[in-house]
Amino acid sequence: MDTNLGQVELVKDINPEVFEDGSPLDSYPDSLVEFNDKLYFAANDGETGRALFVSDGTTDGTQLVTDVFPETIASPVSILVIFQT
Repeated sequence: MDTNLGQVELVKDINPEVFEDGSPLDSYPDSLVEFNDKLYFAANDGETGRALFVSDGTTDGTQLVTDVFPETIASPVSILVIFQT
């Protein structure tokens, strides 16, 4: 994963929904953690609510990992920690 802070660009719009006035909704990504050349983060996609996502830096490689609690509007994904045994 390129960690060069020189350039930032949108890889994929996680939440493409818009408000009535046409302005975009936010996916509120946070808790970003890099592991094995992938970026894991919590975000709201507008369908499953808050959930765990992963990105390899490409559009196709940016996707939902899991909805921890699919029966609720949002999973309590907030603090990501790398745990190795």
